[in-house]
Amino acid sequence: MPRKVWAYCVVLATLAWACASKPPAPPQTSAQTVVVDLGGSQTSARSAEARLPALGAATAPVTIVALVAFSDAESAATYQALRRLQARLGEPELRLVLVTPGVGESGEVMADTLQQNHGDAAYFDFAARMFDEDPPAFGDALKLALEVSRAHAQDSRKAGRDSSAPIVQAEADALREAAEPVIPALSVNGIRVFGRLPPAQLEALVSAEYQTARALGRTGIAVRAIYPERVAGNADRVVRREAPALASPPDETAQGAALHAPASDAPQRVTASHILFAYQGALRASPEIARSKADARALAAQVLGDLKQGALTFDEAVARYSDEPGAAQRQGALGSFGRNAMVKPFADAAFALKPGDLSGVVETDFGFHIIWRQQ
Repeated sequence: MPRKVWAYCVVLATLAWACASKPPAPPQTSAQTVVVDLGGSQTSARSAEARLPALGAATAPVTIVALVAFSDAESAATYQALRRLQARLGEPELRLVLVTPGVGESGEVMADTLQQNHGDAAYFDFAARMFDEDPPAFGDALKLALEVSRAHAQDSRKAGRDSSAPIVQAEADALREAAEPVIPALSVNGIRVFGRLPPAQLEALVSAEYQTARALGRTGIAVRAIYPERVAGNADRVVRREAPALASPPDETAQGAALHAPASDAPQRVTASHILFAYQGALRASPEIARSKADARALAAQVLGDLKQGALTFDEAVARYSDEPGAAQRQGALGSFGRNAMVKPFADAAFALKPGDLSGVVETDFGFHIIWRQQ
């Protein structure tokens, strides 16, 4: 059994044991949390897509959907800035929804497990600790997950109905499937933000949208209709970071500054696309996939040969062969990402490529990949 698969099994089994043991928990006054319920009893390999973790009221005038990666320094800074804004406005006024890329980074797997076992409060507790501490090793992240599991052992996973859930899901999908996806990325009541904004600029954007949404509420519109109306009104608004963020802003800790400092002359981020060849039993593989691991490897090698010979284009190969959900719509694009945002074999291969190069067949716990680096 591959080491990474074994490690994930340990995570799931250990967290399940922590949940079952239910040690006495001190009385807690938990923050109001709302699980976005898409109303289905359907289950899938990626249940996080059916129940996006949310912190705040479903009737909040502002909902921010944030696409982040737990091991990405810019995601950490963006998350911390958002939580400061939420603390200032209050959870009844600002709802925060977290979305991850779905590439199986270890923190993502642990967070999904905590949400399934203990609900959204546990998910956000784990996210805060991950972003604050930036655990250097898998074992350190696992230790955080176990601490969160014990602290939330008695939490209820009950979720209220949310009429805006389809819109929230659509915004999450739009960030993931953008033509040039970037991490972090936000949807602020439908205003798409790609890349980390300086805290002052982000605060100005959110504050302006909050005032507009509140003004709409004073017209007599139902509170549950404010968010859908604002998303519709902001449909064409896009904000992109024009230049890389400067050194850590003054309000960040010394630890945060260290996270953002470049370690070497090596590229800190790359832009790439990939084709995934999953197999039966691979991590998060669709139940519909019946091919064996050997067949998946052989297919990947065959497609790689066709690409090198010009028998088909990369976009054609993605549309025809990739097993990643939504890959055909975005041509397999992963956008810009840091090394720690991906599982190690994938990141090592992607960062070793020169712009324009294709990788060989790369194996991860999700299957086999062909990676094309653009930048």
